[in-house]
Amino acid sequence: MRAKWEHMKGIRNNFINGYIEYILDGKKMRAKWEHIYKAWQIDGTLGAFRTMPKLATAHVDPQFIKKMKVSNCAQVLSRSVAVSINFMAITGASIESNEGRIYMPAEGTETTKFIHFCDELFDSLNGSKQSDAKKLKCRVSNNTEHIEFWRSAIKILETVKFIMKKGSTIPPTIKNFIITLKNVMFLYQHMKKLGFSYMPTRAFNQDCLEFFFGKVRKGVRFTNPTAAVFVPFYKSFFVNNFINRHSSGNSCEDDNNHILATVDKLVKQVCEIFPTLIRIY
Repeated sequence: MRAKWEHMKGIRNNFINGYIEYILDGKKMRAKWEHIYKAWQIDGTLGAFRTMPKLATAHVDPQFIKKMKVSNCAQVLSRSVAVSINFMAITGASIESNEGRIYMPAEGTETTKFIHFCDELFDSLNGSKQSDAKKLKCRVSNNTEHIEFWRSAIKILETVKFIMKKGSTIPPTIKNFIITLKNVMFLYQHMKKLGFSYMPTRAFNQDCLEFFFGKVRKGVRFTNPTAAVFVPFYKSFFVNNFINRHSSGNSCEDDNNHILATVDKLVKQVCEIFPTLIRIY
């Protein structure tokens, strides 16, 4: 199962290069990045009363967007941005600028619906709590709406097309997202058979592993370390980070978990298995 955040960034990175056609409730709609950009421009004139205070140039301007930064992507394709654009589109919000009058067209509501769909989709794959104010940002169980939502999400994703200058295309990120959703549903059904009552989708995250191997590659100064070179670096990073709940410098969000063991306990258990190590300890 591919990293869900890679799909998220893939959608955003293709979105900024064209517009999206999709079908929702039997109606063909279009989502345009220019609506997000216009909303940011209009919102910027509100000063202390901005409705999208987290958005900056690096979030919305294609020339400055940090394409590999997950947080920037999540903050743009979020419910708060969808609500702001929807209000501007309904009220016909506009401002005067050096480039002329900037206004939000009524079709901005179609962009709103796609952003809200993305927000719910990402929430559904990032749940860890038993319950949350956002109904899909929680553990998957028989009492949640995840399975029903994923089935409908697959149908929507199957209609998504990115309209570029050279024509329409369906990038691999859409196909891979559909595969991920099918795999998550299969995994949940399998976990139920094993006796699990819920599934925290947030736990399925390869970012931590990628960060760890990135640290190892950085430490040994080449991209393909041998097993003999890898082992001492693994031990070093393990011990150095064991006392910290959240490794410094990584891009993973703090999950508020607790350490399950101590180094002292770990070493003692190893010595019980390998008595010859007792003297060394």
